[in-house]
Amino acid sequence: MHIELTGENVTECIGGASGITEADLSRAYRSQVDPRLNYEQSMEVAFLIARLIGHHRR
Repeated sequence: MHIELTGENVTECIGGASGITEADLSRAYRSQVDPRLNYEQSMEVAFLIARLIGHHRR
């Protein structure tokens, strides 16, 4: 799995706990290439994957 992410407060991907919508994308879309998850979104994905792996191992 490959995920583009950054510690910056970008709005390049919708969703997540902060509720980024399509209308928010232009607020802080800074990538010239692939959109990146921001810090909150990255942490959410990491914990979700860890939960899935942990559940799968049982």
